[in-house]
Amino acid sequence: MRGYLLDNIKRICQLTLLAVGIFFNPNIFGQDVCTQNLMDARESFADGRFLEVDSLLRNCIKNGFTKVERIEALKILSLTKLYMDEMSEADSLYLKLLLTDPEHQVNELLDPPDLIFLHNSFRTEPIFSWAVGAGINYSFPTIINEDYPFPSTTIKYNDGPAIPMQPKKKYTPLVGYSFTAEMDFVLLKDLYVGIGLSFSKNRYRYSTEYLKSLYTTENTDILYYEAIYIQNLNWFHIPLKLTYQFGKLKFKPYISAGASYDYLLISKRKDLIREKISGEPETKIEQGSSNDTFSKNRNNFSMLFSVGMMYKTNGIDYIVLELSYAQMFNNIANSNERYGDIDTQTDIIFYAIALDSFSLSSFNITLKFLRPFYRPRKIDK
Repeated sequence: MRGYLLDNIKRICQLTLLAVGIFFNPNIFGQDVCTQNLMDARESFADGRFLEVDSLLRNCIKNGFTKVERIEALKILSLTKLYMDEMSEADSLYLKLLLTDPEHQVNELLDPPDLIFLHNSFRTEPIFSWAVGAGINYSFPTIINEDYPFPSTTIKYNDGPAIPMQPKKKYTPLVGYSFTAEMDFVLLKDLYVGIGLSFSKNRYRYSTEYLKSLYTTENTDILYYEAIYIQNLNWFHIPLKLTYQFGKLKFKPYISAGASYDYLLISKRKDLIREKISGEPETKIEQGSSNDTFSKNRNNFSMLFSVGMMYKTNGIDYIVLELSYAQMFNNIANSNERYGDIDTQTDIIFYAIALDSFSLSSFNITLKFLRPFYRPRKIDK
């Protein structure tokens, strides 16, 4: 009696689970039937019974297959129509296959020549792709012409002979960040032209050491000011580039080259003065941030070079890692404002800063999300 009850309870649970499965997936029986039809269609196709293939697959293609099964069914049915010399129908079915799987590839070693010919009669490259990304950059000035506020300063030490002395200057690259959005359009197979919009913050540190007094009886090694500022340059870029993608699908490397128009949105610097006097502790004077856009030329152009790797996700999207180098052409410093405020000579007197003529170079690492847009169609002869 106990065993009878347990068997009934088990059967009721099985029926309940089946009913729940049918409620949430009413096509469960249809999928099983279509999966069996696909297996039968393989055998019928192999035996040359092409009419049976059509009757087995036609209804299931509309509703009943998984995506993988639908691709295989359309491939078999396209070949069937080719062998039956129904070219228009073969084209229509293969177009449905490409719409289902835009990046479908044929295997030239395994697939029949007729299918390869049919595939090659369609345009299968994406007509364009869009991408968004963010990254970090490492920027450093490229000095065009160096300048000093007092190029022939002479120092007398303990009434000794005059010693010529120039301030010591140093530029240190710093890390910034960037955001980008771009679109690429196909020119030829695997060759694309792209245009984008991007924002970048480029940073570097400037420091100089200079004597506090022109005449001193102190050791000049311990009597000086050190002026330091962090330069922040915010740019808006419009890059134009050519990209060649190599033909692998899962991992697709590429190379790019191009040029960019660069507009300086704002330039700011954060100042710090260190004062060191013999026998006394070092004193730090914080000057805060200041807008020095007036001392810069806002329009520039740069050349671009990059290499990258595209990784295909489960769909048609890609995750992209790109390494790039950019070099600006023009002098960023405004020659008319080389010595700061003309009336007060603030930069010269207080900071001992004479703005060098310089351009900007940067290395960039960018992570992007890329989505291609496909519109497969028959190639006109």
